[in-house]
Amino acid sequence: VDYNWEYPGYSFSSGYSDTDVVDKDYQGLLSLLKETRAVFDEYSKDATSGRRLEITLAYYPDGRQENLFKTLNAHKYADFMHMMTYDQHGAQHSSYAFAEKSVDQGIEIGLPAAKLTLGVPFYGRDGRGEWTTYEDILHKHSPLKPGVDIVNNIGFNSVETIVKKSIMALEKGIGGLMIWEIGQDCRLKPVPREDTTHQRTCQKDSDSLLV
Repeated sequence: VDYNWEYPGYSFSSGYSDTDVVDKDYQGLLSLLKETRAVFDEYSKDATSGRRLEITLAYYPDGRQENLFKTLNAHKYADFMHMMTYDQHGAQHSSYAFAEKSVDQGIEIGLPAAKLTLGVPFYGRDGRGEWTTYEDILHKHSPLKPGVDIVNNIGFNSVETIVKKSIMALEKGIGGLMIWEIGQDCRLKPVPREDTTHQRTCQKDSDSLLV
């Protein structure tokens, strides 16, 4: 199960609430993690496979959330903690610099590196905040120039940037990458849907994780 609370003690219109409200929300989230962990572990003891059921937790890497998770020891109950390193303002909503800063920040605050995952987007955003899937970007603007991360005012992550972020994640020893989301990737073959056929958009067979 993945818990993606956007965001405890926080409102998109007014920002963080007062400290008491924030603390209560995070205590509630901690209780949810503890209760889920207990139920999952009990199930695993009875299951013939004995497989540990995983809990993941998504968060926005603003520094405050990491500090709250560290204080609550939330990492004791979550198997992975997904950094939503995208949806920034500006021309590039998910830059390499923001990704690296977020990884370093989580580690420096004291969250276990092996439980952190770097969120990478399979979509782009324009200056108004409107999003477009990677598939649609390719469909409308193919062929893309290698390493170019902005096209028609849409900031996205090119294949080369995803590779660069992946190498950085490996070198810093974090748990891996989290993709939001795989269905927004390019298509390897045409897919008919009633009266419409969604055409192949992958530039080559090796472009897509769907291989």
